[in-house]
Amino acid sequence: MLLSLGLVTALVYATAVAAFTMTVVGFLLYFTAILAGVGAYNFHLVAPAERTDAVTVTAGLFALVLSGSRLLVEPPGIGALSSVTAVHALLIGAGIAAAGYAAYGLERRRRSIARHHARGYP
Repeated sequence: MLLSLGLVTALVYATAVAAFTMTVVGFLLYFTAILAGVGAYNFHLVAPAERTDAVTVTAGLFALVLSGSRLLVEPPGIGALSSVTAVHALLIGAGIAAAGYAAYGLERRRRSIARHHARGYP
Protein backbone atom coordinates (compact mmCIF):
# COMPACT_ATOMS: atom_id res chain seq x y z
CA MET A 1 0.00 0.00 0.00
CA LEU A 2 2.80 2.41 0.89
CA LEU A 3 4.55 1.78 -2.42
CA SER A 4 1.34 2.32 -4.39
CA LEU A 5 0.59 5.53 -2.52
CA GLY A 6 4.14 6.77 -3.16
CA LEU A 7 3.90 6.05 -6.86
CA VAL A 8 0.48 7.66 -7.26
CA THR A 9 1.63 10.73 -5.35
CA ALA A 10 4.77 10.97 -7.47
CA LEU A 11 2.76 10.72 -10.70
CA VAL A 12 0.22 13.33 -9.59
CA TYR A 13 3.06 15.66 -8.59
CA ALA A 14 4.85 15.08 -11.89
CA THR A 15 1.66 15.80 -13.84
CA ALA A 16 1.20 19.07 -11.96
CA VAL A 17 4.82 20.08 -12.55
CA ALA A 18 4.57 19.24 -16.24
CA ALA A 19 1.33 21.18 -16.60
CA PHE A 20 2.70 24.36 -15.06
CA THR A 21 6.37 24.42 -16.07
CA MET A 22 6.36 22.90 -19.58
CA THR A 23 10.11 22.27 -19.34
CA VAL A 24 10.11 18.50 -19.77
CA VAL A 25 8.75 16.74 -22.83
CA GLY A 26 7.78 13.11 -23.29
CA PHE A 27 7.80 10.44 -20.64
CA LEU A 28 11.01 11.60 -18.94
CA LEU A 29 9.09 13.31 -16.18
CA TYR A 30 6.92 10.25 -15.53
CA PHE A 31 9.90 7.90 -15.31
CA THR A 32 11.64 10.34 -13.00
CA ALA A 33 8.55 10.52 -10.80
CA ILE A 34 8.24 6.73 -10.66
CA LEU A 35 11.90 6.39 -9.70
CA ALA A 36 11.47 9.12 -7.09
CA GLY A 37 8.50 7.30 -5.58
CA VAL A 38 10.35 3.99 -5.46
CA GLY A 39 13.41 5.74 -4.02
CA ALA A 40 11.31 7.37 -1.31
CA TYR A 41 9.80 4.00 -0.43
CA ASN A 42 13.25 2.38 -0.27
CA PHE A 43 14.55 5.24 1.86
CA HIS A 44 11.69 4.64 4.29
CA LEU A 45 12.30 0.89 4.28
CA VAL A 46 16.05 1.03 5.10
CA ALA A 47 17.13 1.08 8.74
CA PRO A 48 18.07 4.57 9.97
CA ALA A 49 21.67 3.52 10.65
CA GLU A 50 22.12 2.49 6.99
CA ARG A 51 20.19 5.28 5.23
CA THR A 52 23.24 7.36 4.39
CA ASP A 53 24.98 4.39 2.84
CA ALA A 54 21.82 3.40 0.96
CA VAL A 55 21.48 6.89 -0.53
CA THR A 56 25.17 6.87 -1.48
CA VAL A 57 24.85 3.49 -3.22
CA THR A 58 21.71 4.69 -5.03
CA ALA A 59 23.45 7.86 -6.20
CA GLY A 60 26.45 5.85 -7.40
CA LEU A 61 24.23 3.44 -9.31
CA PHE A 62 22.49 6.42 -10.90
CA ALA A 63 25.87 7.85 -11.93
CA LEU A 64 26.89 4.49 -13.36
CA VAL A 65 23.67 4.12 -15.36
CA LEU A 66 23.88 7.76 -16.49
CA SER A 67 27.43 7.37 -17.75
CA GLY A 68 26.62 4.06 -19.44
CA SER A 69 23.58 5.61 -21.12
CA ARG A 70 25.65 8.58 -22.25
CA LEU A 71 28.13 6.23 -23.91
CA LEU A 72 25.35 4.47 -25.83
CA VAL A 73 23.03 7.38 -26.68
CA GLU A 74 23.88 10.79 -28.05
CA PRO A 75 21.64 13.35 -26.29
CA PRO A 76 20.18 16.32 -28.16
CA GLY A 77 22.06 19.61 -28.03
CA ILE A 78 20.24 20.75 -24.88
CA GLY A 79 20.08 17.37 -23.11
CA ALA A 80 21.74 16.33 -19.90
CA LEU A 81 25.45 15.72 -20.44
CA SER A 82 25.20 16.87 -24.06
CA SER A 83 28.79 18.05 -23.64
CA VAL A 84 30.79 16.14 -21.05
CA THR A 85 33.42 18.17 -19.23
CA ALA A 86 36.14 17.17 -16.81
CA VAL A 87 33.94 18.36 -13.93
CA HIS A 88 31.15 15.99 -15.04
CA ALA A 89 33.56 13.08 -15.29
CA LEU A 90 35.04 13.90 -11.88
CA LEU A 91 31.62 14.09 -10.21
CA ILE A 92 30.45 10.84 -11.80
CA GLY A 93 33.70 9.10 -10.84
CA ALA A 94 33.46 10.40 -7.28
CA GLY A 95 29.85 9.21 -7.04
CA ILE A 96 30.75 5.74 -8.27
CA ALA A 97 33.77 5.54 -5.94
CA ALA A 98 31.70 6.68 -2.93
CA ALA A 99 29.04 4.10 -3.77
CA GLY A 100 31.65 1.36 -3.98
CA TYR A 101 33.05 2.34 -0.60
CA ALA A 102 29.56 2.46 0.96
CA ALA A 103 28.63 -0.91 -0.55
CA TYR A 104 31.88 -2.39 0.79
CA GLY A 105 31.07 -1.07 4.28
CA LEU A 106 27.54 -2.46 4.15
CA GLU A 107 28.81 -5.84 2.98
CA ARG A 108 31.48 -5.91 5.70
CA ARG A 109 28.83 -5.27 8.35
CA ARG A 110 26.55 -7.92 6.85
CA ARG A 111 29.33 -10.51 6.88
CA SER A 112 30.26 -9.84 10.49
CA ILE A 113 26.61 -10.25 11.53
CA ALA A 114 26.32 -13.46 9.47
CA ARG A 115 29.49 -14.85 11.09
CA HIS A 116 28.17 -13.93 14.53
CA HIS A 117 24.92 -15.82 13.94
CA ALA A 118 26.71 -18.76 12.31
CA ARG A 119 28.66 -19.34 15.51
CA GLY A 120 25.43 -20.09 17.36
CA TYR A 121 25.01 -16.79 19.14
CA PRO A 122 21.41 -15.58 19.44
